[in-house]
Amino acid sequence: MTDIIHPPREFDQEAAYLRAETAIGQTIAALPEFPGFATRNWRTAPCSHGNEAEDTGFVQVEVLYTFSPVWSAEPLVRQTYLSSLRQNWMPPEWELHRDEAGVNGIHSLEAIRKDGVNLYYRVAKLVTLHGQTGCVERADVPSLVAPLGGVETENDYAPDHLRRLARRAEAVSSKR
Repeated sequence: MTDIIHPPREFDQEAAYLRAETAIGQTIAALPEFPGFATRNWRTAPCSHGNEAEDTGFVQVEVLYTFSPVWSAEPLVRQTYLSSLRQNWMPPEWELHRDEAGVNGIHSLEAIRKDGVNLYYRVAKLVTLHGQTGCVERADVPSLVAPLGGVETENDYAPDHLRRLARRAEAVSSKR
């Protein structure tokens, strides 16, 4: 079996959530008349490449913020923010690598930093802002950081994700 090689990252899963949250926080601070987000979610996904087996020592991290249906329909969020992000996600800090318009007003805008943190702004029925890291070394259950953009406690699903991670870690350690 071949070893899976991941691009080097200066951080692990624990720090990945914080880096993604920080990048999102800096991004929304530059948006005019920011109305706030409706929800937040944290996700992890296995790291695998094509047909190769999953590398259990690494995970991909994603932080996902969603605007409310009302704000997702507004030109401020659907159009003005696309223009603003194009201007803010510029070198040397950011490299804009995706700017695709689809049908019915759907749009995808994506930029990556040198450290591997990727931000993805998706305009669809609901508008979302994702922070992604690619594959990072798995860590113990990460610490929770407060949600950004006024997300109410009942709409913050990151704690649910951390509870699932803790249960998985417990199950793995009990099998040893």
